[in-house]
Amino acid sequence: MASALQLLLSGRGDRGGTHLKPEDGLRPYRRIEGFPAWEKVPEMVVEGAACPCSVRLSAPSPPARSPPGCRGGGCSPFAVPVIVAILALTVARRLLPSGFLRRPSRALGLTGILLASAGTGVVTFLLSLYLYLQQQHHWTPLATAGAFIPFAVVLIATSRVAGVLVGRFGAAPVTTAGLLTGAAGLALLAGIDPGTTFALGLLPGLVLLPAGASLIFSGAAVLSAADVPAHQTGLAGGTMNTAMELGPTVGLAALMSVAATQTDTVTGYAWAFSTAAAVYLAAALAALALNRRTTTARRDPS
Repeated sequence: MASALQLLLSGRGDRGGTHLKPEDGLRPYRRIEGFPAWEKVPEMVVEGAACPCSVRLSAPSPPARSPPGCRGGGCSPFAVPVIVAILALTVARRLLPSGFLRRPSRALGLTGILLASAGTGVVTFLLSLYLYLQQQHHWTPLATAGAFIPFAVVLIATSRVAGVLVGRFGAAPVTTAGLLTGAAGLALLAGIDPGTTFALGLLPGLVLLPAGASLIFSGAAVLSAADVPAHQTGLAGGTMNTAMELGPTVGLAALMSVAATQTDTVTGYAWAFSTAAAVYLAAALAALALNRRTTTARRDPS
């Protein structure tokens, strides 16, 4: 993984002609010719992600040999999310126009979309499949799928009224309310332990989190596309889709890295949910500050 970073930051693959022009709304990037630096980065990142000490989904077993990226057993459990974050920021810097993400409301909107998709994706992954309900409680796949029916119903029902709330109260307050609601749901899920029951232990969090996610998606979409020039509307939509797709990937890597710091699997899940709740709360506080500053600016234009 270190070799991927060195190769990426060395710039040895930046040779060749440009494909994009400034007037297209995107920053030019250099075509990779001669030395396939960018093509090799994903391969090396995947090799590093295969390190057994970076992400642990269940009880670990010692490997017969250290895979690539874990030479000498010195691979950090946080290596994968750090690599993913560096790659994402580097690509964004190369492709997006200067200052596109510097608008606070747009940055908040894209962050909200990323967090909402990350939270919902990680929760369904950790609690379903074979990771908790099937491994710890020995539920069947059918029963596990049925456990997420309330999650889906709340997600759909809240999305039906979220648009009305955005129109009445504004995008920033609705996004803030969604982040706070999602933080509460994740905090409830952080109390998970091997004896947690579904009805009293998991269901409340599985109701609050999708409700918050729907509010976040509705408000953050408006914030992300607000005041975007006509020639950059496609770019704004692309960044929103990217944030939505990137959220579960980065969220899973980051939170499973947190979970891997604990020897007990379920305790690791609890730590992961606690970390996610703290991140949601921090984003909500940032949204509150932005909303207060915007309100003050409207009342006192001078």
